[in-house]
Amino acid sequence: MSKLSDYMSVTGMAEPYVHFQGSLGDEGVCSGFVPVQSTLDVFAFLQEAAATHASCRAAICYGTYGAGKSRLCVVLERLFRCGFDIAALQPVWKRMMQREWGEHLQGLRSVMSPGSAPWRPWLTIPLAEAGNAPTLDGALFRGLVKAVRLAGLSNQLLGSTVFEAAAARLEAMVADGIVYSAKEAAPYPTAESLARALREDCDPDALSHFDSWHSDRTAGVPFSAVLEASPGVAAQTGELYSRVAEQITAYDYAGVAVIWDEFGFAIEELLNGAKRAQRQLGVEAMALQNFVETACRGSSPLGGKVVFLGFTHVSLAEYGSRAGLETGERDRLQVTAARFRQPDIPIRLNSAETEGYHLLSAMRVLTDEGALLLSN
Repeated sequence: MSKLSDYMSVTGMAEPYVHFQGSLGDEGVCSGFVPVQSTLDVFAFLQEAAATHASCRAAICYGTYGAGKSRLCVVLERLFRCGFDIAALQPVWKRMMQREWGEHLQGLRSVMSPGSAPWRPWLTIPLAEAGNAPTLDGALFRGLVKAVRLAGLSNQLLGSTVFEAAAARLEAMVADGIVYSAKEAAPYPTAESLARALREDCDPDALSHFDSWHSDRTAGVPFSAVLEASPGVAAQTGELYSRVAEQITAYDYAGVAVIWDEFGFAIEELLNGAKRAQRQLGVEAMALQNFVETACRGSSPLGGKVVFLGFTHVSLAEYGSRAGLETGERDRLQVTAARFRQPDIPIRLNSAETEGYHLLSAMRVLTDEGALLLSN
């Protein structure tokens, strides 16, 4: 006697929520994702962004709690890193096929693997919330350095960064007889510990500490003035991303993909810090704008690309309105937001999906017998 399980099974999802970075290796979270109509908007953007000549490769995706943004982040990270054909993504593609979205899926595949060429992975940078750094730019920088090291790639990809240049300048000054002395309560008691914090940890506090010490020992000459006269140093994070995206093609990578879940939390922390005069809204907003303009437009001569996807609950401009910013600060945030793909991409359920029937249907996985029965 036949049983229902002979014909179908139902995807199980143990938790109603996921933590993005903690779920990157969880096959169940990835395979259990249920695509909705707005998923196609994200895929359409990726189809544009992965093309050789894209006007903009950075987008903000916003949606309320429970819209599936974190699960989508897990799927996108796995897609960029591993390609279309891994087992964990097959149930997701099957659900898209059941909703007759195969054409959209094939369109994305044809751009990311043109001419049925072998898959070329992307260096993925998964960030969440504040990004484990005191600034937005710092989170992007440290995320890239960590990704390069975890992938086992050569540090030569990074070339000479601001932190590397600072460490080298510190060591040269000490070698010339300039005595290093830490300020009171500073966590860098020796020149060696400061150089290590700069070179290995890419610590922005260490960079600030060194800059202050440098000015004290050079009659007020800031380190930034030395940096301007140092050719080959990537002074901005966007420049560093562009350099890595270009050189990483020699390792058979297609580019760099930044996926920032709860990016809205990072924006809120920036705005709250600016209110307390602990962070500089204008400086950080301009740095983010420069990153998008420098790294996420066009492509290198070798084809390397940088894609950025930030997931929030509302648009960047609305964060400014909600925070009650002054007109000038709101305008600064609005100008930065305009550098991203316009309009922003909403992640939401449409009216039919809100009823939940399609979700239940998508969670159904047919066996071969079930598919044959349905076709008959």
